[in-house]
Parts: sequence; structure tokens; C-alpha cells
Amino acid sequence: MTSSAHAWRSDKKNKNKAIYGTDDRFDMYQTNDRIRSLGTALGHRTDIMKTNIDGDELELLFTTLKKEHNLCKDEKFAEQPTSSIACTGFLVAPDLMLTAGHCMLDRGEVKNKATDKCQDFDWVFDYSINKKGDNPLKGHADSIVRCKEVIYGIHEPKGENRKDYALIRLNKKMNGRHSFRPGNLEELYEGKRIAMLGFPTGIPLKYASDAFIKKMNPKKVYFEGTVDAVGGNSGSPVITRKGELLGILVRGNSDFILDKKKKCKRWNICNSEGDNCSDGKQDRGYDAGMHIQKITPHILQLIKDNK
Repeated sequence: MTSSAHAWRSDKKNKNKAIYGTDDRFDMYQTNDRIRSLGTALGHRTDIMKTNIDGDELELLFTTLKKEHNLCKDEKFAEQPTSSIACTGFLVAPDLMLTAGHCMLDRGEVKNKATDKCQDFDWVFDYSINKKGDNPLKGHADSIVRCKEVIYGIHEPKGENRKDYALIRLNKKMNGRHSFRPGNLEELYEGKRIAMLGFPTGIPLKYASDAFIKKMNPKKVYFEGTVDAVGGNSGSPVITRKGELLGILVRGNSDFILDKKKKCKRWNICNSEGDNCSDGKQDRGYDAGMHIQKITPHILQLIKDNK
């Protein structure tokens, strides 16, 4: 599995993630009605220069993953469109969204501020393939929303217990969509089955299943899990199989390795336990898997105070 960070081109340390065991990422048409309903809460952070609105119609101006990142043509999703610079966010109320802190600020802490990353990107909903043959680049103008302000954001790029989350206010309510609610956070334990929704490498919405919590540390604000995530998944909701919110995907192993023979890139594959990765770098603090920001009491209070 792989996980994302934020802008692919501007933050190499945070963008990297990896695939664990088999690649368990699925398009929405390959899931069920319940998962597709959860997917209505997901927004894709998109460069405003890559969105075009003509009346009620929305067009996304993306190229393919193969062209943008030189992904080998026989790799999964190589022909799907990618925004290249991406993040994931998800609704916790009609006009409130949670995402990774580094998706909204470079470092530090902000309160009630329209940061540059708040102002310079659109959030696009319904960027998904809900039935085989769908064109995910075509949509309705109502699917686009802007960030009004970062109610609270924190990004600590270094440290053993670094925080990385942001709650943002949108400029309009996205009514009629799912909003995530926290699960029983006292029941986080090693071995617990987890899943994730998000936009890996800026491609259409994916559901990543068949993962588990690999490492728990009650003293830390994050846990580690074997979710398949890559750049673009930063800010993705990590959930129980019932769809209850447990955390926010924030960082992990490398996304790609170079196929020197074919001179193209391949997904970085780790084994199902989160080690023995193709890039050989799993020993650098991510040997157990992706880092997932816990839904802390502070996050819960922020949501409650701003609904």
C-alpha cells in the first residue's frame, strides 16, 4: 500500500508512501453502495489552474499517471488521470473538512487564517469512477468548493511525536453528503483491521482495504498501519470497516522505485507486515507502515466548537 503527502513537487519528505502486500486499492465502481456513500465526503485538493468551469459543467485538465510520473505502462492505474499536486480532505460537517496539516501550511501552527495553501487550491468532490467507463474529468460545477479559512492547522515536520492536521472552513455547505464521525478511539489496538479512502497521486478516488494497525504507542499522537497510500493520500480518512473515523493519513515510505531496465517507475511494494520494501529504505522510521494522525480530543473539540 502507499500513502501520500501533500504537494508532490514541493515536499519530498512528506509526499512518500508505499504499497503493502497486494495492491488493495479499488475504484468506486468496484466497491459497494456503502463505500460509495462514504466517498461523497471526500474532496480532492486541486491546482486552480487545472479546473475549468463552463456554466454548470466542470472539466479537470489532467494528464495521465504514465505521462506525469513516468509510471511503467503495465503498472496499476498507469492510464488514469492525475492532478500531480494533490491532497485529500474529508467532511466532518457540511462546511467543515479535516485534512493533513501540511496540506494547509508549510510548518508551524495557524488559527483562523486563510493561508496560501487555503487560497491557491480548489477542493473537487465527485472525482471518481462510479461505473466502468465513467470519465472522471467531467463533472458538475457544484462539485467545486474553496477553502474559506484554516480554523486550526498544525504541521510539525520533525520530532518523535509530531502533529499534522488541519480543520478548515469551506466557502459553502456541501449538503447531502456523508460526514465522518469518530469511532471508539479507545479501541485502537495492534492488529485492528482498517481501511482508507483517498486520491493517491491525484488519481480518481480509491478505497484501500485489507489493512491493519501495525504499531500502537499510547504516548504518541499517531499510530502506524499498512494502508496502501501514496502522494495525494495525505489527509485521507483512515476508518474501520464500518466506516468509523480513526485517523488521518499523513506520511510513510517512498511511493516509487525506478525500473532501471525499462527506465520507468513502479509502485514501491512492501510485504504485508510493512517491511522488506522494494526501495530498501523501510528502516528509516517507517518499518511498521504509514503514519496515521490520531483523532485526538483536541480535534474532536475543534469540530464540536465550530459546527
